[in-house]
Amino acid sequence: MEKGFRNIFLVAGVIVAGIGALVIWRGVTEMIPKTGLAHGGLFTLGGVVFLLLGLGLILVPLVKERRNAKKKQEEAL
Repeated sequence: MEKGFRNIFLVAGVIVAGIGALVIWRGVTEMIPKTGLAHGGLFTLGGVVFLLLGLGLILVPLVKERRNAKKKQEEAL
């Protein structure tokens, strides 16, 4: 993966994960106490999905790059 795309994925992942963390925080601190577990829980679950998506955007390019480097090293031997 090119370095430019990797950086785009990392920045997008940090932004999406940050939004997810904020949604989880708002869901737990404000939505669940006001609207109950059903509505607030779904709101918080949406935040968890965003957080996991962001972490995936961060980790997948790093893991892919490491795997490619390992393959190249094994081929060189």
